[in-house]
Amino acid sequence: MSMWWGRFREPVLCLLIVANMVLSGIVIARADMRVVEIGRAIGWLTLFCVIIGGRRLWLWPDRWAVLLLLVGVCAMPLVALARAFGRVDVLALLSVLPSGTTDISLLGFGHPVLVASLAVALFVLGVIWLRALFGLPRGGVVLAVTFLVLGNPVSVALMRAAVLPVRPDLLTVQIVPPPPVAATEKPDIIMIYLEGLERAFADTATFGAAYADLLALRPVGVDFTAVRQVAGTGWSIAGIVASQCGLPLLPNRHFAFNDALAGTAFLPQHKCLPDILATEGYRRAFVTGGTNDFGRQGDFLASHGVDDITDLPRLRNMFTSDEITRAYTGWVVDDQMVFDAAISTYDRLVQDPAPLFMAVQTFGPHGAQALMSRNCTPDAIAVLGSDLAASASCMLANAGRFSRHVVQARRQRPTVMVFLSDHLNHSPVMQAMAPVGTRANTVLFVPLGFVSPRAAPGTAVHREASMMDVFPTLLAFAGLAGPDAQAGLGRSLFGAAPSLVEKKGHARLDAEIFPNPALNAAIWAGQGN
Repeated sequence: MSMWWGRFREPVLCLLIVANMVLSGIVIARADMRVVEIGRAIGWLTLFCVIIGGRRLWLWPDRWAVLLLLVGVCAMPLVALARAFGRVDVLALLSVLPSGTTDISLLGFGHPVLVASLAVALFVLGVIWLRALFGLPRGGVVLAVTFLVLGNPVSVALMRAAVLPVRPDLLTVQIVPPPPVAATEKPDIIMIYLEGLERAFADTATFGAAYADLLALRPVGVDFTAVRQVAGTGWSIAGIVASQCGLPLLPNRHFAFNDALAGTAFLPQHKCLPDILATEGYRRAFVTGGTNDFGRQGDFLASHGVDDITDLPRLRNMFTSDEITRAYTGWVVDDQMVFDAAISTYDRLVQDPAPLFMAVQTFGPHGAQALMSRNCTPDAIAVLGSDLAASASCMLANAGRFSRHVVQARRQRPTVMVFLSDHLNHSPVMQAMAPVGTRANTVLFVPLGFVSPRAAPGTAVHREASMMDVFPTLLAFAGLAGPDAQAGLGRSLFGAAPSLVEKKGHARLDAEIFPNPALNAAIWAGQGN
């Protein structure tokens, strides 16, 4: 028996190491893959390698292996980032990463960081073991380095985007300025961005009663059932820009990191919703649980006249250090604190007879990491977990608490509340359910003490649309523009003109938006304004 084992021990160990590297490489390359089953296999393979290899595995690596270690360390955050979001949106990458952030750590992603670190570490260890025990040639190390550099999801996504064909520009000429306001009544407008809460959460078979609070509002609101996510609208600031400016968020030039993000001006020549409302005497406020510099969100708000901003630094002064500690998750504070601050902001703004515009940004079921607020956890400490349904239900419970407060405190002020997801959910679970082009954002208009001239409560609008259409549709619903309002690339869903999704289809519109250097330049140059 010992003779047999002595003969096959080395080949078995080699196969185990190679198998472990292959599975670890799959975890590295496939950000959308759940790792429960494959993780168990990797764990067992690693254990067998350690048992069979023994002390021989712990040889000091040579200089080529050290190079691989350095590359592995650099690859870890890229893999963690991709796993945290389930997929890599190149436009989001170009927009957010070069802008710089504060008070944000990858450690806030927790589980994706752990998975990425273990996968990269075991892949690197496998190469070191093969080189130390079986004389893996330098070419094998170079191949492993190449895989980590080019095979990680971020690099793959960038390379794919770089070779996308540039179609003839058919969109620039369709950018139009928003219409002038002509209204006798100016309702308050409150937009609640429900992070990642797409319409798929209404599927009770998968998510139970997570969406129930919004379903209860449909009889008193106007529900838009087919608002799709198109290129340049698939992350938080992009969803805000699309729904308030009618434009996708694109780099200033094709793959130009610095030019797209230089300075503080952010689409200053375009008139967005806050600009339109400012000319009508609206007070303008924004409440978020994170830092306002993330993705240049603060630059966008400042460029469009939103001057009453509550973000993480201000929240630290509004609440006790113990409350902040319990609410902070390593990235943002919880939605309970966000809506507490929103209530405080609303109560202050309604003291002024001027109409108000207010936007509230949540975190909730963001994606692979889903936030549970303190008032939804047994120990009253906010946590990032993976239970999307529980997170969605918790976020909506806090949103409902805020909306009920508005109902009671609005002092007969006509009001339009907008409940909308900022983008589709980033979770691999959601991405596996259906293609992006068939999934829909949540968009629900709820009037309070206000009769819209466009649609009665209980109406469902089934027209194919994108988040860019929310801006002119909201202007029309609030009576601030006619039913055929157009703004940017958005078209009112109460008008006769087709939306761009209706006109072109989702896939074709995506391809025309990006890559499209002419459209990039037109958006940043203020074309049409």
